[in-house]
Amino acid sequence: MLEPVWPSKILHELHRLQVRLERVYDLSDFMTLERLGITGAHIRNHVRTQEVAAAVRFLEADGIIVPNARHPSVNLVVFVDRADVDDIRVLKSEAVDWNLWRQ
Repeated sequence: MLEPVWPSKILHELHRLQVRLERVYDLSDFMTLERLGITGAHIRNHVRTQEVAAAVRFLEADGIIVPNARHPSVNLVVFVDRADVDDIRVLKSEAVDWNLWRQ
């Protein structure tokens, strides 16, 4: 479900990160997801996607690349308990203006 109510007073920041990981599974292709039992309906119903993520983590991956459910882009999901904090650097941060973003 998309945001039903837009935040008005909450401040958010967008961060550009540099991340170094050893084992990342790329599940950003919808055909790959379908073979894993994830269809469009599952993208927003997180039960099946969380099961797949748990299986990938069990295989000792550091992270997965997955489609973004709300935007035509991909997300890197980092299993932070497996990542070395020294391998994650903030390159840039900026405030998010939700009103401007919505337009």
